[in-house]
Order: sequence, then structure tokens, then C-alpha cells
Amino acid sequence: MPTLIEAYLFSELSEESRKNVRDWWLRCCNDDELACDDATEQFEYILAELGLPTDVHWSLSCSQGDGVAFSGAVDVEKYTTAHNLRGWGPIENVCSISITQSGRYTHWNSMDVVCEECYSEDSTDFWTTQFITQLVEHIDQRIKEVSRELEALGYTILDSYRTDEYIDECITTGDQLFSESGVCIGVKGDQVTI
Repeated sequence: MPTLIEAYLFSELSEESRKNVRDWWLRCCNDDELACDDATEQFEYILAELGLPTDVHWSLSCSQGDGVAFSGAVDVEKYTTAHNLRGWGPIENVCSISITQSGRYTHWNSMDVVCEECYSEDSTDFWTTQFITQLVEHIDQRIKEVSRELEALGYTILDSYRTDEYIDECITTGDQLFSESGVCIGVKGDQVTI
């Protein structure tokens, strides 16, 4: 003969039982993939707005070598506009600059700036060379800052998917039923037999 167990909605549980449910949710039902997608989309958007490459690589698990790195071509015109460098000279039409990533780590110090090609006959001109050198130095400094900013943003995004408020919202939008101690026993409408 089946045993009847009282079933409760999350909102009807004691605080201790709610903690058990949150722990269960973090182990089994969390939104890590959604959080990762959200972080990646945010990183790509910010990088594109700054004229930096959007091929982003990241690892944010509080371990050595973690961080955010990106590689690819810099949109020099967009970069100089986004950083108010328009008065620096004709550099937008003169050079191709890219960011490379080296090593197995993905953080602010795993990227290098490379000036690949110069297109102008004036590219050997002293002032043009100075402009290019200053721009490469500016980009090198800025990518390190942006990487650190994205790392902090990434941890904030990932942490937001693990807050009690977020988990409670996810649980209460579902129709899960729980035992008095907070064990998930089914979904509202299911016939649960033990």
C-alpha cells in the first residue's frame, strides 16, 4: 500500500528546508550554462563597443591563471573613436593592429598587441611611426584594464546566478513539490507514489 507524504510548495517550507532545496538546486538544477552564455554575451558586447576583438576566452573558477582574454583584429577606427584618440593623426588608415593570446592561461597578462601591417607610403614618416607606437602602447595598457574589468563583471554575473533570491525565483516559477525536509518529490499534478 502506498505511503502518503505531505507535499509542500517551496514557499510553504521552513527556512531550514528552503536551504536544503537551494543546496539541491545548486547541485542538480543550476543555470551554469545560462550564466556562462550571459557572461560571454556581455563580454562580446563590451569588447565590440570598444573596438576590441570579440573572440573572447575566459575561465572564472577562482584558480591561478583565471581571467578574461580576447584575440583578433582591433577595429582601429572604432577604437580611436571610443577612446577619444581621433586627434592622434591618420593612424586609422595606416596600420592593422591585432591582439594575440599566448599560453594556456586566459587573463590580462596573456595577451600581446601586434602591429601587423602598414599601408601608407608615409608609414616610415617619423610622426606616423610615433602615432602608431603610441597607439600600440595605449591599446596594450587598455586591454589589460579591460580584461580586469571583464573578469570582475564575469564573477558578478556568475555569482548572481547563485544568490538565494535568484534560486528562490527559479524554484517558485516551477511547480516542484517538496517533502517537509526539503527533498524534491515531484511536480504539481504528478502522481507521486512511494
